[in-house]
Amino acid sequence: MLYMVQSISRVPWGMESDEMKDLGAKQGAKAAELREKGVCVHHWRAAGQHLAFAVYDVASNAELQEILTSLPLHPYTEAKVVPLNTPG
Repeated sequence: MLYMVQSISRVPWGMESDEMKDLGAKQGAKAAELREKGVCVHHWRAAGQHLAFAVYDVASNAELQEILTSLPLHPYTEAKVVPLNTPG
């Protein structure tokens, strides 16, 4: 099943820049892994914002939840999930 996920990340005020860079690198590596596996089939970032849109192809709500909670920025991310289907 396809799911569109809109996510916005807000790291805590005062987080060290080295820690933020490390989290960003880990997030990027995890996202690349999900794209390589075909789980994340589309990914866009809004220009100049910490806002992203992604389409995931997974078997269940539980699998999507597991994926989203495995992302390094998960503790600092608010996500809206929309299940998708084809018209008709």
